[in-house]
Amino acid sequence: MLASAAVPSALLLVPIWLLGGVANGGDNVLNNVLLARRVPEAARGRAYAVFGAAAQGAAMAGFVAGGVLLELFDPRPLVAACGVAGTLVVAALAVPVVRAARAGRAPVAAAEFTTPGPTR
Repeated sequence: MLASAAVPSALLLVPIWLLGGVANGGDNVLNNVLLARRVPEAARGRAYAVFGAAAQGAAMAGFVAGGVLLELFDPRPLVAACGVAGTLVVAALAVPVVRAARAGRAPVAAAEFTTPGPTR
C-alpha cells in the first residue's frame, strides 16, 4: 500500500498490485494450512466458517469505510494512511504471533503419543 501511494502514474500500480495479489495468495494458503493443522477435525468446518465470515465482513466494512473516507480525503494520502495502519498492525502483532508459534513447536511429552489400552 505504501508503494501504491508513491507512484506517479496509475500504470505503475499494475505490477505493484500484481505482487500484492501473489502475496495475498500465499497468505491464503498459509492461513488454511494453519487452520487445518491447529483445529481438531470435528471443529474445522466451524473454524473455517468463522474465519471466512471475519475476513469477508472485514472486507465489506473496509469498502464502506473507504467510500465514506473518499468523500472526505484525496485518494493518495488515504492509500498511504492505510499502508501505514497495516504496517503498524503487523508490527504490533509480530511479537505475540512469533511467541505463539514458538510455543506451538514445543517438544511434546512421550506420554502424549502412547495409545491408551482398553478400560476395564
